[in-house]
Amino acid sequence: MMRLRCRRPASRLRSDAGAGTVLMVSVAMLAITLVAIVVPVTALLIGRQQLAATADSAALAAADTLRGLRPGEPCAVAERVAAANSAAVGACIPEPEAISVSVTATVLGVGIEVTARAGAPWLRVP
Repeated sequence: MMRLRCRRPASRLRSDAGAGTVLMVSVAMLAITLVAIVVPVTALLIGRQQLAATADSAALAAADTLRGLRPGEPCAVAERVAAANSAAVGACIPEPEAISVSVTATVLGVGIEVTARAGAPWLRVP
């Protein structure tokens, strides 16, 4: 009797064919994952910086109004400045020589709040 053997070519078992494809798919998935993480985090950081600038502007405008350098009510002025920058005033606390303004906004579905305080130039504001 004759034996039949099923032999696979040795070259196919040790071949690296297709390894580059697997490597490139892995690298592409890693790049997509990194971009999916970095882009939203960067957008949140930029949004927070813009909101901080808005809070500073609103507090400075309200402080000028509080000191009588411009007409109006300080908190109303802060609300107008915040609204012009697509934000809302969360709290406005006038003090005798300074004012604190908290501004809120939503960036990518995340609520962010920043507080700024401004007063007379000679006043040391912590």
